[in-house]
Amino acid sequence: MLQKAVIFGAGCFVFGYLLWQLDFIFCTELTAIKRVLGMPWGFLLEFHGWWHILTAVGAHTFMIMIDVLTRDRVELLEGEFTLFGERTTVARTKGD
Repeated sequence: MLQKAVIFGAGCFVFGYLLWQLDFIFCTELTAIKRVLGMPWGFLLEFHGWWHILTAVGAHTFMIMIDVLTRDRVELLEGEFTLFGERTTVARTKGD
């Protein structure tokens, strides 16, 4: 459950950072392509904006994980993690 969340959150951070660097390196070329594509498709190449979105998703994911790990009662064996938090099926105390 949490391992998948770690991979998802870290993946969002890394992919967002990669897009930001590509935007920085190829800014002139991307701007020319965006002008050719026009709206609404040109916004897909706004990699700096995608960096902000993916960083926010990654940060949100890690905040949910910290919340789950620091609760008094944590589900350790079963459960389902979602983007909006986790849904547990069996709760056990951390010391169990």
